[in-house]
Amino acid sequence: MAGLYDAPIWTMDEPAGHRAYVITGPQGELLARAVRVPTGRPEPRGGGALPYADPHAAVDESRVLVRVEGPDETPLFFVDRAGNPMTELTRPAVLAPDGSRIGHMATRPVGAKSLFKAFSSGGRTTTERVVHDGYDQVVCTVTGGAGAQGQDCTVTDAQGTEVALIEIRRSATSQKRRSLTLKQRYAQLPEPLRTLVIAAPLALELSTPQV
Repeated sequence: MAGLYDAPIWTMDEPAGHRAYVITGPQGELLARAVRVPTGRPEPRGGGALPYADPHAAVDESRVLVRVEGPDETPLFFVDRAGNPMTELTRPAVLAPDGSRIGHMATRPVGAKSLFKAFSSGGRTTTERVVHDGYDQVVCTVTGGAGAQGQDCTVTDAQGTEVALIEIRRSATSQKRRSLTLKQRYAQLPEPLRTLVIAAPLALELSTPQV
């Protein structure tokens, strides 16, 4: 059965909310899940751990760590986003299962003089997201709408060749959420570009504020 790395086209949706995603192929077959992993939180004033389960942990946006795993729960990679995208431009990192850094995505607004303008535009500011490898070399760029439904993003490699398209649409499961479809132009890209392109829709989604 084809897996996430074998499918040239797939769709990522968030049916349950709270940064938990399902990735399916063209026929609806399950290719992978993206599961939020609990992360440490600052200790409360006075020190010591909370004496109860934190009811806000599932919706805390200060840091989101997501594990992408196959249908058999084998980890494929992680995406780690620190900082709240509602108030700052974030730099989600893509990590291998052993925790080593594969690369990261840095957001660069085009034509926006400030972060406020990028978000106050309703997500319709054209944005470049530059993807670096683990050695901080640019390997690809994601260009398109800053989080708007219906504004597709193109993915180009370091030579300017389009290698993938990310279609952004309203989710069929919620009016407030989106689905992202990755359409790769080539059957197999070299690493780490291959993994970074596959991780791009998730990194893009984690860089977008949730409402």
